[in-house]
Amino acid sequence: MELAKSAEKAWARTPLWKIAELLHKAAAILKEHKAPNAECLVKEIAKLAKDAFSELQYNCPKVHWSVCPGVSFH
Repeated sequence: MELAKSAEKAWARTPLWKIAELLHKAAAILKEHKAPNAECLVKEIAKLAKDAFSELQYNCPKVHWSVCPGVSFH
C-alpha cells in the first residue's frame, strides 16, 4: 500500500505534458498490438473477436483526442 501511495504522489507531480506524452504512447502501443490486446478481451470478458478489434479501433483515437484538450489548457 505504501508503494501505491508514493507512486500516486509521484504521478501527481508529473507535468501535464508528460502525462499526455505517456497516454499517447500507450494508445500507440495498443494500436500497434491490436491482435494480442483483442485476444485478451476475448479471453478475459468473452468479447467476440470482431467486437474486440472494433473496440480497439474505436477507442485508440479517443485516447489521443481526449489528451489534447488538457494539454491546450496547460
